[in-house]
Parts: sequence; C-alpha cells; structure tokens
Amino acid sequence: MEFATRRKKHSKFCLATLIVFGASTILSGCSRSSAPQARDTTAESHRATERVGIGDGRDGRAEEFAARVMKVVDGDTIKMLDRDFQSVLIQLNGVDAPELPQEFGEQARDALAKRLEDKVVRVVVAERDELNRIAGEVFDGNESINVWVIEQGHGWYNHKYDTDEAKSLAETTAREAGRGLWSAENPVPPWVWKNPPDDGRLYVQGNGKKYHRGNCQTLDGRRKPISLADALKNHQPCQRCKPPTE
Repeated sequence: MEFATRRKKHSKFCLATLIVFGASTILSGCSRSSAPQARDTTAESHRATERVGIGDGRDGRAEEFAARVMKVVDGDTIKMLDRDFQSVLIQLNGVDAPELPQEFGEQARDALAKRLEDKVVRVVVAERDELNRIAGEVFDGNESINVWVIEQGHGWYNHKYDTDEAKSLAETTAREAGRGLWSAENPVPPWVWKNPPDDGRLYVQGNGKKYHRGNCQTLDGRRKPISLADALKNHQPCQRCKPPTE
C-alpha cells in the first residue's frame, strides 16, 4: 500500500516535470526562433554604414569609418553617429569656417547642413584627441566635403594643420569667383575674429549704434573706422570692449 502510494506520487511528479519541461522547451524554442529576427533588425540598421569600407589604422593606413550625419554644428563641425551608435564630433581637417556670430557664419552652416542632410559618409581620421573629437576628411562618395566647403566659399583653407593642394586650389577658385564669404571686400578669418589685434583705432559695425575698439569680437568685415569725436556724437561705447569715452 505504501509502495503503491509512492508510485502514484512519483507518477504525478514525473507528469508535472514533463509539463514544465515541455513548456520551457516551447518558450525556449520561441525565444530562439525570434533571435534571428532581432539580429536582422540590427543588421538592417547597420546596412547603410556597412556598405562603406572601414579600417582601424592598424595596417599602416589611416583609420576610417562610416557614419551618419546627425547635425551640422557650424560650417566646419559635424556631429555624427557611427555604426556602433556612438556620437562623434568631426572637425573638417584643413577647413576654418566663420564662427556662427560672424558674417557668413550661419550661411556656411546652413549650406553644409543642406549638402549633408541625413547622409551616410566616410570619415578618414587625421587626428583624434582624448575626448574622442576627430579632425578628419569627410567623403560623400568620392567627393571631399572638406574641399567642397572651401570651393563654395564657406571657409578658409587652414594650411597651418594641412598641406592638401586641392584645398589650396579650392580657396583660390572661390576667391577669384567671389563665392560666399569672398563676396565681402575684406572677410575676417575666424582666428582673427577670435583674437583680433587692437590697432588703436575705433570702429562702428555697419549702421550700428555703438563704437568699438579694433579688437572687439563683435566686429566683422562690415566694420568702418571712426574718429572718437564722431563716435561720441552719434554712438554709444560698446560695453564689451569698453572703448575710450574722452
């Protein structure tokens, strides 16, 4: 009697085990069958960037990778998303575009944004710093965006950090054609605008109501020299650069 009872309990235990094991097998099978679909989704999201060749720089060639343009910060700086979904900030190597507050600054940014809107591009790294900011060449297909920016008159060729003859020629072409910033009589480079010399003279900005020292960062190519006597008659001193008042 006791043995028969144990056999009944054992049979119930085995049946319960089979039910649980069967359920877990089914669930496991469902999970395994859905995994390839998840991988395919990930692969699909990478497909555009996978089409562009990449390298890690370990074979002696420059490091390069594919990335999608997320935002154009200014005329020479682009925020991108690489194929690992990491945000990277790219500075166009050899290019110095006007700062946004400068004349032509917003124009340069908007032109670059329109040119690269939602594009997958190839980045060839020239330099990478400890904060993962990259100076590099950006290519849309076989076209260098760095050269394009300069050729369209949206930036200067910065030969201090680059020796690319194509960029030098692009600046000459843009200057002679009067494109973009070269349409101004005396465009102020951003490195001068950020650290202007004080030439001892006073200026007004176009038709502005204030007068400034020569090294005031609010000045750009529209500056006009003015004497202190004339400035005091019709203008107020700039509160930023604090020019003389007597």
